[in-house]
Amino acid sequence: MRKLLSILSVFLLPLSAFATNYYVTQSGTGTGTSSSSPWSVATYNASTKPTGGDTVYFSGTITSTIAPNTGGTGNGAGRLILDLSSATLTTANPRINCNGKNYVTFDGGGSWSQGQSGGDSVYAAGCTFGPLSSGQNCFTFNNSQSHDVTIQGFQSTLSASNAYCAFIFGKDCYNLLVTNNNINNMSNMYYTDSLNNHDITFRDNYFNSSNELVHQNDIISVGDVYNMTIEGNKFIQHAVGNTVTRHNDIIQNYRSGSSSNGSPYNWTIRYNWLELDVVGGTGDTSQLMLEAMANNGGFALKLYGNVFHGTAADTGSNNGANVGGSGTYYCYNNTIIRENGPNNVMTFSSPGTLYAKNNVGWSPSSGWDGINWTMTNGGWSHNFFYNWETPGAILSGLLGLLNADPLFVDPTRGNYSTKSSSPLRGAGDNTIGSEYAQGVAVGATWPNPTLVSRGSSWDAGAFQSSGSSSQAPSNAKISVTVP
Repeated sequence: MRKLLSILSVFLLPLSAFATNYYVTQSGTGTGTSSSSPWSVATYNASTKPTGGDTVYFSGTITSTIAPNTGGTGNGAGRLILDLSSATLTTANPRINCNGKNYVTFDGGGSWSQGQSGGDSVYAAGCTFGPLSSGQNCFTFNNSQSHDVTIQGFQSTLSASNAYCAFIFGKDCYNLLVTNNNINNMSNMYYTDSLNNHDITFRDNYFNSSNELVHQNDIISVGDVYNMTIEGNKFIQHAVGNTVTRHNDIIQNYRSGSSSNGSPYNWTIRYNWLELDVVGGTGDTSQLMLEAMANNGGFALKLYGNVFHGTAADTGSNNGANVGGSGTYYCYNNTIIRENGPNNVMTFSSPGTLYAKNNVGWSPSSGWDGINWTMTNGGWSHNFFYNWETPGAILSGLLGLLNADPLFVDPTRGNYSTKSSSPLRGAGDNTIGSEYAQGVAVGATWPNPTLVSRGSSWDAGAFQSSGSSSQAPSNAKISVTVP
């Protein structure tokens, strides 16, 4: 009887109890089962051993493409972990090829912590990508269907790169999480166009674009994608547009021209810092270019708690948020900063229905306009505009104000929280739903801004001055999965 129980206990042990660690360097010649006897990258790429629950550790400079031959067996303990926190990836194109594998976490080891108010968050560095040449990608899926993949903790510290290169070429992957990455001077963070790409989350990433002057340089550019969440990121667009050859956006979606396509829907963009910092060009740049959206049984777009920042370096001919399509759109508690640009600050074009409340538009000098809402008015109220040409009472709506100074703490240093005497304090509509009941904390930095509960007295704009409890944004977020 004891022997039987012993045998049964083996079968009842969790999968993690059988997990194996493997070790890889560029040219290792060992068995792969210890750090002193590592596999080579080529041996790992051909191996059928790593499976769900296992961890593969990479170290040193890797000059070959990492292309796993196996995936995990499920989420949780069934995931295959590729730990690259001690590696530097150079030369190869792509650096990593997921190649149709599922339940895989690519872990670079980097993470964000809060910095000084008005600045950026602080990054604890992880795996670094070396310089990329034009046409190269860090990650690709090889046009082979993958699902349940996480890409986290990688950094690129390229300086002044004008190469046309991308962090992720995403076709084809669903249930994708991209988080805690720190990417500088690349052209694109993520691009794809396929109905096979859905249920995607970009959370707490930093992307500071290059200024490549030949190709289209959208930070995120996706066609046909649905169930998309973009939250807690800081994205800065520098790439100069051109009306003939390129339109450069921070976030773009569209319905592709392929035979199998679909309208983007169920998009949520929240708690991001979206900055347009472009000098020159012909105006073909935008913070958002969201097109051909629809409800498809859900909603088109929820846009809330974001800071849209147009810097003094803009020429004044660039664009802010341009949103269009059928369906339902929710635009709540955004702070929209227009210094010397962009020109068309926020456009919602018919035929959709727009709900717009608790938004704040501000410019340091008078004479600017750029609000153009032609969608059906589903409810516009509690909106505040300062130093813009009068948008009109219909846009400010019930209990909103025109040309009332929001009294930001220090706008010259990017601190758009409010002074105690601000007319935005307690001026928001608190009846729009619990999903919107958090604001950005005073002193928060991006990526991964600290959020606070708005309590019963909501401020207008992205920031909340008197939250009752503080928590990281990830605690407030909803993960969408496919049954």
